[in-house]
Amino acid sequence: MGFKKKIKTIVTVAQSKSWAAFLLLVLVVLIPSVCVWWLVDEASKSKRLAMKQLFNDARNSYLDTGKSTILEEITSIRTMFDALLEKIPVEQWEATVFQKGSVDGFFVAAATLSQLDEERGEDDEIQKWALKQMNVIKLALKESRELDALSEITKSLSDERILRAKLEDGRWLAPMWMYLTIDLSKEKGAEEKAWLDLKKLMLSDENWQMPLSQRNFYLKKLYENFEDTETKRFYQRVKTVSEWIDLKDGHLQPSTLPELGQLGDFVHICLSKGEAVLIYRKENFQAQMNALLNALPSRVGGRLSIRQSSEDLDKNVTTVALPLHSDLENWALVFSRDSESGSVEEADREVLFLVFVGTAVVALSLFLSFSLYRVMRRQADLAQLKNDLVATVSHELKTPVASIRLLIDVLQKNDSWDTDRVREYIELISKENKRLGRLIENFLSFSRMERNKGSFVLQEASAQEIVLETESVFRESIANGTCRLRVSIEDGLKPILADNEALQTALDNLLENAWKYGGENPEIELSVVAAENGVIFSVSDQGEGIPKDEQEKVFERFYQSKQRLSEHTGGVGLGLSIVSFIVEKHGGQVSLESSLGKGSVFKIRIPYA
Repeated sequence: MGFKKKIKTIVTVAQSKSWAAFLLLVLVVLIPSVCVWWLVDEASKSKRLAMKQLFNDARNSYLDTGKSTILEEITSIRTMFDALLEKIPVEQWEATVFQKGSVDGFFVAAATLSQLDEERGEDDEIQKWALKQMNVIKLALKESRELDALSEITKSLSDERILRAKLEDGRWLAPMWMYLTIDLSKEKGAEEKAWLDLKKLMLSDENWQMPLSQRNFYLKKLYENFEDTETKRFYQRVKTVSEWIDLKDGHLQPSTLPELGQLGDFVHICLSKGEAVLIYRKENFQAQMNALLNALPSRVGGRLSIRQSSEDLDKNVTTVALPLHSDLENWALVFSRDSESGSVEEADREVLFLVFVGTAVVALSLFLSFSLYRVMRRQADLAQLKNDLVATVSHELKTPVASIRLLIDVLQKNDSWDTDRVREYIELISKENKRLGRLIENFLSFSRMERNKGSFVLQEASAQEIVLETESVFRESIANGTCRLRVSIEDGLKPILADNEALQTALDNLLENAWKYGGENPEIELSVVAAENGVIFSVSDQGEGIPKDEQEKVFERFYQSKQRLSEHTGGVGLGLSIVSFIVEKHGGQVSLESSLGKGSVFKIRIPYA
């Protein structure tokens, strides 16, 4: 016990010294590493701040350019149409506006229309004629003379005066009588002609002075009947103006409107000192302005667009309110980051590179220090291992040599002993001699392991013979009544490729282990069975077992479990490592199954020949 205690003390002191050396190495490397990391972090922050400021300046300049571009475009639109409308009569305004610009609606002030009527003057003769014709038609309809009424309507519509005939509320008679013709027509051909006549009137440039509600009604009916693109375009224009007027709550005079503003989903631009209004639907206005912004060169890795503040914005978007006018304050000029990297991404890459370099330096320093520690620890362990080996080998060799010398001395001093007593002493000397031989054989095997060489001659062999020979040697040299050994051999085993002597040594080491740690009265079982790709040799005992955390270590050289160190069972921890070495050279596998309190089972698989 004193010898084992001394070994434990030496190991503890060596481990403490190695840990102290490791901590010193960590401090030596950690302090410079922290300094390097701090410098990298500060450099990264400075770089990021500088690049962020440059990016913000470039982005703000880009936003200012976009804002100026939109304002200039709106001013250009107003200037162009103002100049254009001054050169042409009011009657041509609407057709010209829709021809020159992508607008959704065009509104002319009521004051301008009234002034036009005054300039033209009302023709009393036309109104008297229209009233006379209307009375004739009403009478015919009242007397259920539909054909007479239809004849009078047809005759009136062929008169040029019909295009200037109006009711007192301003509604035109021509579209009313055309629509009435559709109701009165009995023949399909006549009805289709009436629809076409109404369409021709409503899609002509002459109807722009027609009351808006009347235009909206008949264009809607025409679109429902024809569903063609041209009718839809005219109907959408009138519908846009109607909806815009409804939002204005009756304030029809453009002179009361700001030059640029928004009502609901419409954006309007006033022209000719308030005499007319260009009306854009929100989507059209946004599309036109965005097309203009898209024509600008991309800067700082992004694009400009206009959106309403109520629209959802991406998380990677920087928005700035676009104060074009107080009535357009809901619109925002938006800077959107492209998928392509900009200056900020380049700054991020540079920062990441600095961080990577700093991290690599720190990681490399830690790795080198850890590697140095492992080398120092390995050297310390090797030195300690040599000391332990010398001490243990000396102790293990000293015991059988001392026993043999003592027995020989006793035999020399007593010449009068009988033959049986002398034979008993000779058997003891033979036993100690065999023990010494096994120790020497283990050391020689260990030496071959260190040189990674093995003088094994693999040839076809019988697993049954190997087991029986191992049993015979074990019973003769070790067991000899001190344990119960049970041998089990499966019939019909195929030959294996093995070195008989080496494989017997491996099995003998397993049996010796089972005998040493199997308890007071060891019960050992040696068996061999056939498997799919070889035979399996098993050695099991009913001892205390091996803890799970030590099961992977028992095959290491010189390793002995804590439980076994506490018992003076002899050995230097080479037996199982030699077993593993021999099995590996045979192309086989060795495994361990063990539970505390239930014993252990070692298995060796050797391939077939």
